[in-house]
Amino acid sequence: MVSHIKFAKKLIPINQPELSILENMEANGINMNYQCRDGLCGSCRCQLLMGEVVYQQQALAVLNEEEVLICIARANSSIEIKDVYS
Repeated sequence: MVSHIKFAKKLIPINQPELSILENMEANGINMNYQCRDGLCGSCRCQLLMGEVVYQQQALAVLNEEEVLICIARANSSIEIKDVYS
């Protein structure tokens, strides 16, 4: 069951699992880096430390292993992420 996102030692509830990780974080007052919301630019990339995600559409930005684009990914389980830019 999808229940939360762990980010920066905070547990953020996933109240709307049909939305992207980015949208769920914004709904809980957490501001993240993003620009395109289409998986093109890569500015929303985060490192996936735990859990699984599914993409709503094909990611077009180049990703390193264990990186996810939170603008187009949905949590498929409870997850833990880290901002690659911090």
